[in-house]
Amino acid sequence: MSEKVESLGLPMQTRYYYLDNLRAVALLAGVLLHAGLSFCVITAELLPSANAEKSIVFDYWIWLLHTFRMPLFFLIAGFFAHYLVSKKGVKQFLRNRMLRVALPFVIFWPLLFAAFVGLMFYAATHMNVDTPVINMVKFAMEYPDQMEGKEPPLSTTHLWFIYYLSIFSLLAALCCLLIKKGERIYDWVVQPWVLLLVLPVFITGVMTQHSIPHPAPESFIPSLKAIAFYGAFYFVGWVFFVRQNLVDVIAKFWPYLAVVSLIVALLFCFLLPPNSVPLEQAMAFVGKAPELTAVHFALSVSAGVLACYLSFLCLWAAFRFANKNNALLRYLSDGSYWVYIVHLPIVFALQYYFHDKDLPLISEFFIISAVTLGTGYLSYALLVRRTPIGWLLNGRKKKVRSAVDEDCPQ
Repeated sequence: MSEKVESLGLPMQTRYYYLDNLRAVALLAGVLLHAGLSFCVITAELLPSANAEKSIVFDYWIWLLHTFRMPLFFLIAGFFAHYLVSKKGVKQFLRNRMLRVALPFVIFWPLLFAAFVGLMFYAATHMNVDTPVINMVKFAMEYPDQMEGKEPPLSTTHLWFIYYLSIFSLLAALCCLLIKKGERIYDWVVQPWVLLLVLPVFITGVMTQHSIPHPAPESFIPSLKAIAFYGAFYFVGWVFFVRQNLVDVIAKFWPYLAVVSLIVALLFCFLLPPNSVPLEQAMAFVGKAPELTAVHFALSVSAGVLACYLSFLCLWAAFRFANKNNALLRYLSDGSYWVYIVHLPIVFALQYYFHDKDLPLISEFFIISAVTLGTGYLSYALLVRRTPIGWLLNGRKKKVRSAVDEDCPQ
């Protein structure tokens, strides 16, 4: 790649601290999202560890966060991907992605999947957990013949994001080999009308093919809808690396983006279904596009606008207020990849434990979040940071760090 980096006065040797910090926030926000998911009304029948008590308040903030957290993550991932290609070339980029992204999936997915299955069976046999999913597990254990042929497909679990990062890495490398010049496309993408109008319209079109809130694409069979949705943000991030004036574009429009996002967020919360989605209904409609009713279209528009505008606002806010480095931020950023990989079994175990406990929901949420984050970072400090696992996920630590850590996981 020979494109000139049009930065905000930032030379190639300047570290992008705000993107490091924002990426870590996106990952760690996922821990809070999963910790609160058991208290949501909409997914009460779909989550094996759903709490006996629920509150629609959790649905509001969790599903709002869900609209833009992973789009933002993939936008940042696209930025760093183009950085690696520009600095190392396509071959070394692929080698880095296979080592930092694909290999961790191969190593950790079997362990995590076994942990999830083990926790479900333990909850079904040794705990007082009464959820549709766990009850189905109990039925399958008691009447295995009646469940023959009805086994759920294997899931990539919460590591689906690594799975799709691997796919996008291959697609990006292929495009680099086939498309030699991209300046016109890059210039077009960073036009305000493209970022603020065309992109939300495209994302809205994709969202109409999903139920809202949209499910994570956890199947091992790649979803074209997921590739279109997250790939669009990955591509915007890819362009962002060579057209860093994108932050200037966002800065000019941030009041408009903030006001529109607030209005749309209120509409989104108002339109969210107030009842739980039945397990049988969810299983029957897996992979199928929902009926395009007026409410579903309005939810799709809301989700599309929020995915774009809130991602851009977070990018601008991080550049404005979090473009700094210190030991604590560096440590949180370095450990976020590991914490996110291992957090969900810890969350599930705690949610099973608190399933029928008589505590305020907010107390249970904070306990689950604090214990999960504490366990994750403690294990990172003792077992990962200076070990081969840490070298695999983040690369070896260097006394002098480069502009952007070429071993960054995303």
